[in-house]
Amino acid sequence: MTVLAGLRVLDLADPEMGLTGQTLADLGADVVLVPQSARSDWVTRAYARNKRTLRDTPGTNALLTLLRNTDVLIESPRPDGAWRFDAAELAQRFPGLIHVSVSWFGRTGPKSGYAATDLIATAASGYLFLTGVPGAAPLRISAPQAGIHAAADAAVAVLIALRARDVDGRGQHIDASAQDSLTLATLGRSIDAAVGQPRAERSSGKAIIGALEVRYIYPTRDGFALVQPGILPPLAAFGKRLCAWLIEEGLLDESFAQWDWGTTAFRMMAGQVEAASWARFEQATATLIAARTKQALMDESVRRKVLIAPLFTVGDLLSSAQFAARRFVGGEGVDRYPGPFAQFSKSPLQPSRLTASVSAQQLENAWPARALNLRSPVARRWRA
Repeated sequence: MTVLAGLRVLDLADPEMGLTGQTLADLGADVVLVPQSARSDWVTRAYARNKRTLRDTPGTNALLTLLRNTDVLIESPRPDGAWRFDAAELAQRFPGLIHVSVSWFGRTGPKSGYAATDLIATAASGYLFLTGVPGAAPLRISAPQAGIHAAADAAVAVLIALRARDVDGRGQHIDASAQDSLTLATLGRSIDAAVGQPRAERSSGKAIIGALEVRYIYPTRDGFALVQPGILPPLAAFGKRLCAWLIEEGLLDESFAQWDWGTTAFRMMAGQVEAASWARFEQATATLIAARTKQALMDESVRRKVLIAPLFTVGDLLSSAQFAARRFVGGEGVDRYPGPFAQFSKSPLQPSRLTASVSAQQLENAWPARALNLRSPVARRWRA
C-alpha cells in the first residue's frame, strides 16, 4: 500500500505549481487535476503524471460539493482566476480541509495580486542577481525554477498538516510563495548586507573567496563537469582524495599532499593562499577533466569518492544505466517522464503514468462522504 492511499486531492493550481499535486500523487493520493484552461502544453503534461483529470470544469456549486469529501485543495490565488477562495470561509465550512495556496507572491503583501512569470519571481527573490556572467545582465536558469520551489515546499507542508490533522482533526491553510521559496534557495546570499557580509557578486561557475577565484566548471571531452575542490571542513576528505588523484596522474607534485584542505577557504579569506599555488591546482584539475568523457568522470568520481558531477543533458539522462536500474525514466516515444523520486521498501511509489479523465459526477460517486477521524487509513499507518 502506498503512503497516501485513500487521500483525496483536488488540484486547481497553476501549471507551473503542479509539482505539489504530482508529489502527493506519486505518494499514492488520488489527485484530480482541474485544468485552468483548455490548453495542453508541456508544463501541464509534465506535472499531470499520476493525476486524473476532471473532464468538465465545475461551477462554484459543483466545486463546493466536491470539497465536502476532499482532504486537500491546492489552488493558485490570482485576481483573474476562475475561483476566488476565502481561506477563513473554507476553514469554517470544511474544518478538516487542508487548503493549499501556492502562487508567485503569496496571498498577502503588496505584491499578492501581481501577475507574474517564473522570470519575474526569480528576479524578485534575489536569485537572478547571482546568476550569469560578471559585468553583464543576469541570466535566468534554463528551466523554470521558482514555481517548482514553492510547489515542493507546499508538498512538504501538506505532509506536516496531514500529520497534525491525524492528531486534532483540524485542517490547515498553507500559503506558499515562489518569491519566498526561491529567496531561501540563495543559500543566505540574499541577506549578506543584513548580517554584515560583503554584497554577493555574480561569479558564473566560480566563487570569489578573498582575492581568489575558485573555479567549479571545467570542460570535458564531450561537455562540462562541476568539480567541488573540497576546501571547507565538511568536504576536506574529498579535497584530499582529489589532490591524491592529481598527484597520481603526475599533474601535481607531492607538496600539495600536505595541504590542510579543510581550512583552505578560511586561509583564502585571510590572504594566506598564494595565487600561483591555487592556479597550479586549477590547471592540473582542468587537464584531468579535459582528458575524460563525462561518463568516465562519473565512474571515477564514484570509485574514488571525489566530488565531480558531470553536467548531463536530457539525452544523457535517458541513456543512464544508473537511472535505468532504478526505473527512473518512464514512458516511451515522445512521452518520457521521470519515474519514482525515491525507492520505498514497504510503500513503493506509484510508477509515473498519464492517467484518464473523469467527470464531476463520476468523481462525486467515487468520493463518497466519510467522517474525518483518527482511524483514517493514513492516520493508522503513520501512527504505526
